[in-house]
Amino acid sequence: MRSPLLLLGCAMIIGCASESAVAPVDDSAGETASATDSASGDTIAADTAEPIDTTTADTAATPDGAFVRIFDGLDGAEIYVCEDGARIGGTYSRIGSGGSIASGYIETTKLGMRRVHAQASTAPSCLAATSSDPSYSLAKGEHKTLFVRAIAGFNAILSVADDVTAPAAGKARVRVFSGATAFATTHGLLDVCVAAAPWAKGLPGAASGGYLEVTPGAAAVEVRKATTPPCTGVVVATVSVTTQPNATHTLFLVDGRGTGAKDHATFCTDANAGVAVKTASCTDSAL
Repeated sequence: MRSPLLLLGCAMIIGCASESAVAPVDDSAGETASATDSASGDTIAADTAEPIDTTTADTAATPDGAFVRIFDGLDGAEIYVCEDGARIGGTYSRIGSGGSIASGYIETTKLGMRRVHAQASTAPSCLAATSSDPSYSLAKGEHKTLFVRAIAGFNAILSVADDVTAPAAGKARVRVFSGATAFATTHGLLDVCVAAAPWAKGLPGAASGGYLEVTPGAAAVEVRKATTPPCTGVVVATVSVTTQPNATHTLFLVDGRGTGAKDHATFCTDANAGVAVKTASCTDSAL
């Protein structure tokens, strides 16, 4: 059982089903098709857990490796992430403006299923993994983002499948991921639009839109209530971003948490010319 000192009081949020490859990290022994675990009750001791082999490099995955990125979607919290009782990555913060919100892609040769949870940065070391921890899997060559969100303490992590394929020469590639379940509860399904064209349409909370190619450059992004036809509904938020030639990007929508907290849009570069970034490159804006 997690110490209550490590669990922040997060508002309970009801997420919607994903429209694409987003997996609420599973509680029943395996990743399901629509969301990101087994009730065996087995505990993996932290001091005997297999260390996670992690290296970072702006290179494609090795034949035996895969990549994982950590994204802090917990407004007002500073956290780190543990897999099978061992820490992976660094410390990530949404307290003030000085912290790192996300990691770059971390290469690992540990494949298959693993248990994952986040802890407050003040915790001295990873707790043992238990069967109540969410789980997700990695296969050779895969890229995934672990999105830590403001629900059920730190134990609500969405595993998001990433595709870092390069766009056509001179183009940019983008998608939208909404981790903002409270925002979606308030406003309903969302269209995310640029110049009246949808980057995502009818997007629920805890879901990802598909990738699309766009002309690179500055873009004024409008978050609208979903309607038919798309991009004609009420504008509920705006954000400015800049896409880069030959790059793949994700626009993350993130819930604010607590009285007066602001919802956020975080725009990250995932890859350049099909090569996953080793160092996070994200800009964050209040909605």
